Amino acid sequence: MNGEEEKGSREYQFDTIKARIEAVIENTVTTKCRNIPAYDPRSGQTWSNEISEEIVRQSQEIAGKNFKIQCVAMILNKETSGFHMSASCFWDSKQDGNINKRYEFQTFWAIITLFGISRM
Repeated sequence: MNGEEEKGSREYQFDTIKARIEAVIENTVTTKCRNIPAYDPRSGQTWSNEISEEIVRQSQEIAGKNFKIQCVAMILNKETSGFHMSASCFWDSKQDGNINKRYEFQTFWAIITLFGISRM
């Protein structure tokens, strides 16, 4: 197989694993956040660390050696947060991909941004 054929290989295209990773994100965020009674600024960093680390761990199991996974998890207090965010990456749009999700809970939002960058 030459380099061009390899590069076009479906196993190195993020869209082949995107739905499975979206399910990981959904399950991780809802499982970790559903029992949190209220936003707590002392715990927010711990929650975001645990969520992002678990998403990366499970996503990397799905992606295997074909992708590098990066996840950003933000926990925002509904009462005091005004927030705008943008993310950008120079990539191969046929191989790489990203997922952005926002989850609303009673007193906070959880926002997840994930990038899957093909190793090809």
